[in-house]
Amino acid sequence: LAIMIGLDFTPPPSAIAFFHRLLERLEELIRDGIAAEEFASCDVKITATAVCDCLMSILDPAAVFRNCSLFSVEEITQKCDQLVDFVIRGLSLRA
Repeated sequence: LAIMIGLDFTPPPSAIAFFHRLLERLEELIRDGIAAEEFASCDVKITATAVCDCLMSILDPAAVFRNCSLFSVEEITQKCDQLVDFVIRGLSLRA
């Protein structure tokens, strides 16, 4: 997506909507973690954006939809799990 934008390509509305929903959900999860005192206090918007940026490296919605991703479903699942574990450890009060 970032490469397409750099090439003056306008991403489809569905891709923009996908990342908007992802960002909102990440903000909600981070807020909930802070409220439950599982995550350290942070700027939720900035942190959610950073997490979304990490996930963009493997979640190109158009490629996934067309089954043209660089990764298999199993690899995408494993990479997402690894990124989420990494982020949770980074946000954790117990880190």
